[in-house]
Amino acid sequence: MQRLILLLSFFYLIIAFQSDLQAQEKQYGYNTSLKLDIPLSVGSGLLWMYSNRLHNRKEVFTEEQLETLDIEGISKFDRVSCGNWSLAAHQVSNVFLFTSPVVPFTLLLNDNVRNSGNSFATIGLLTFETLALNNALTGLTKEIFKRRRPLLYNPACPIDMKLSRNATSSFISGHTSNVAAMSFMTAQIYSDLNPNSKGKGFVWGTAAVIPAITAYLRVRAGRHFPTDVMVGYLVGAAVGILVPRLHRVEVE
Repeated sequence: MQRLILLLSFFYLIIAFQSDLQAQEKQYGYNTSLKLDIPLSVGSGLLWMYSNRLHNRKEVFTEEQLETLDIEGISKFDRVSCGNWSLAAHQVSNVFLFTSPVVPFTLLLNDNVRNSGNSFATIGLLTFETLALNNALTGLTKEIFKRRRPLLYNPACPIDMKLSRNATSSFISGHTSNVAAMSFMTAQIYSDLNPNSKGKGFVWGTAAVIPAITAYLRVRAGRHFPTDVMVGYLVGAAVGILVPRLHRVEVE
């Protein structure tokens, strides 16, 4: 599992950094506009709310249904998660999740970011749009697939968790997608505003590793299957790169 997550991180790092190197001589800034930001913000926000509504109306498992679950119906690749249970891993993954929205604002410590006119408000807007779009996609995917979490197959998991609506929200991993979205968004903005920085490799590498660690913790905690976190990683990273690129303009 760890090797697969590291391979995925390396793959995404190479793709993103190679794309960034191709534009190394270009200096970008960011432009906000009602034409782009209202549809993106409002549309993503409404879809996010709709996914929450679907979640709250979802039926839960009964104890009788739990007794009919068969672990043989899970692929061997994913089955490794069914024996995992770690509250410590879950709690640490929560720390990664809840602190991730702060990460983009560390860019304001960079001189080029401040001097480019990209203020706290601009970073805040990009952060909100990235989170809204990512959570809309993640939430809708969860409610469309209604995949059972590995904890349903684990006798160590408390029965009240197995009977909650969240027990069928395994695919995709929201922790992983959100952390990936924030870290890759931060790396994209840094690269756009620091095109010739020697630290870009470190920034992209850090952006790739942080959500990979989060993904491992979610599997270790027994909350997700490996395929849940892998797709969550890809979705979050894609959104984190897309939103800044929708706003950027080339500076002459």
